[in-house]
Amino acid sequence: MTGPTAIDSPMLASMAYGIARREANTTPMPAPALATFAAIVLAAAVPVLLYNVGQPTAGDSPFPLTLIVILSGLRFAWILGSRTRHLHEMVVWLFVYYFLGVAPFLQQRIQYPGTTPNIDTGLVEQAAYVALIGAVALLVGSFLGSRWSSSSEVEPRFAINERRTIQLAWFALALATVYIAQVGPAALFASRSDASMARQESFGTDPIGSILRAGAAMGLLVAFVGLMHLRRMRKLEQIAYPRFLTILVLVTLFACVNPISSARYTFGTVALAALATIGAYATVRRFRIVAVSAIVGMVVVFPILDTFRRSLDTQVEFVSPIDSLTTGDFDAFAQIVNTIEYTTVHGITWGRQIIGVILFWVPRSAWPDKPIDTGTLLAEFKGYNFLNLSAPMWSEFMINFGWVGLVIGMIALGFLFRRLDVRAEAALRISQIPPVLGCIIPFYLLIVLRGSLLQAMANLVVILICGWFITSQTKHQSLRPNPSLSRNRYAAPSRNT
Repeated sequence: MTGPTAIDSPMLASMAYGIARREANTTPMPAPALATFAAIVLAAAVPVLLYNVGQPTAGDSPFPLTLIVILSGLRFAWILGSRTRHLHEMVVWLFVYYFLGVAPFLQQRIQYPGTTPNIDTGLVEQAAYVALIGAVALLVGSFLGSRWSSSSEVEPRFAINERRTIQLAWFALALATVYIAQVGPAALFASRSDASMARQESFGTDPIGSILRAGAAMGLLVAFVGLMHLRRMRKLEQIAYPRFLTILVLVTLFACVNPISSARYTFGTVALAALATIGAYATVRRFRIVAVSAIVGMVVVFPILDTFRRSLDTQVEFVSPIDSLTTGDFDAFAQIVNTIEYTTVHGITWGRQIIGVILFWVPRSAWPDKPIDTGTLLAEFKGYNFLNLSAPMWSEFMINFGWVGLVIGMIALGFLFRRLDVRAEAALRISQIPPVLGCIIPFYLLIVLRGSLLQAMANLVVILICGWFITSQTKHQSLRPNPSLSRNRYAAPSRNT
């Protein structure tokens, strides 16, 4: 016998609970000194420095953007000092701080990204309030989420299905084989432009190509995370785990998703999810290190990863943070400005763009007037030659449902992210690894938040379906030990003791 089909036996739950308690030497404590220092730097020093860069230009509206920088900086500082880990909210407020606060503040005083020229500067202030109100709505949703209680989240469950995880691993490997055969092995390590051209020649505009690629890459990622969960549980049982399969999946995954031919956001999602499985968030201290690294790396490391976008015959160049924040990577705010202009001229779409997102899998040949992604829609509206632009969630809500959609949508997202963080924290206290989706979704949020949502959907749907597949089972057992096992030496104490 090589182990249970589903890793959810009461005995194993008792062992995991007891070992986790023994491994935790101290209760996680808040870090007021770190939070205070971060607040001073992010919400005070940085805004002062921003005011001394460049000169005010037409449409300059520093007040709402300054409020965004201060609000998001304080929230990020609170996350750093919290006694619990906020994986999703850390990424959300990292995005708000840079993409909707610091970057647009610099852009209106220096220059807007070259990919979004001729924005209507008369709408900049209104766009700033769109970003600010959306951020406040996120906070409201998070507060509501913190007041919500659920015993199933306080008492996490082991629910990794061994048989399904192995099935997914082999299926994803098969998809990867088909994908590599279609685009050619050389495309895996070509520049991003050449790799994109190879995919275009192989699949054209057929969504099957995007689905196949997403199924291979994200299927492998979910399978690897599941196998790492399985590895930890098998070690608790002191039995062997599928080591060869785990290594094969990991090698194939990084062959399909690497820093040369893959988008930086996608590679970052894969790399950080892999780190999560080996204990990057096992302690609150490690989480804080990752969070600090993320806010520094966004303007230091992130631009470097774009070195091989056009060609492999190039040298790594270091870009200053100011230059980085005025590039097309940070076009989110400019696209909010374009969204307001679009809705002023054409009105909101009343959900048409969202319908296109939901039905992304329908071929355009079967639906000729299928909505294009919002970033491209705005680019065509403005007459841009470069169409591969972002459309942040703020734009998606505004263009579909206006102000009401923005407020309600952001409150819902804030609520969702807080609930996901509560579940991830509960799992981390037991297994030192986030849940399967908790290892992946937090980092993929940068792609979702930046948009366009339609472009992010193929990978997101694959992640969600595969995550459900390997954790779905007919019977769940709580991590709290069965009373009949109370004599077991690993059993956790009763809640009433």
